[in-house]
Amino acid sequence: MVWLGTVYKKLAASELGLGSHTYGIVPTKNTESFFTKGMQKRSGESKILVVEFWSNNAAKIIKTKVNYHLTDTHHHPHISGNILPEYKSAGAKVGDVLLFWKSTENPNIFKAKLIKQNTKEWKN
Repeated sequence: MVWLGTVYKKLAASELGLGSHTYGIVPTKNTESFFTKGMQKRSGESKILVVEFWSNNAAKIIKTKVNYHLTDTHHHPHISGNILPEYKSAGAKVGDVLLFWKSTENPNIFKAKLIKQNTKEWKN
């Protein structure tokens, strides 16, 4: 499979269950379109993503959703919590990074990798 670009998401406390919610990944404004291409930005709209998640030199296939939440306080998508147990069990901490690649063949297929601070990969 051929992969398109790379975007990264630095993990926040809420994405690790330490804040007000445990919903998974909240894309930043500059990465939102990477995950939501083709969506109409309607509240409740969702699509299924297939993520090949890598950590500790092993991969697992995860099916998860990207959902739009448009409320007074939320005007952005969330990637559902199905991926949360994987990066938490790999020892993810606030400030660690998830790298994402998107398939050039299917915009709903992704690869993700946890990069922990102070590791060889972090320094690259």
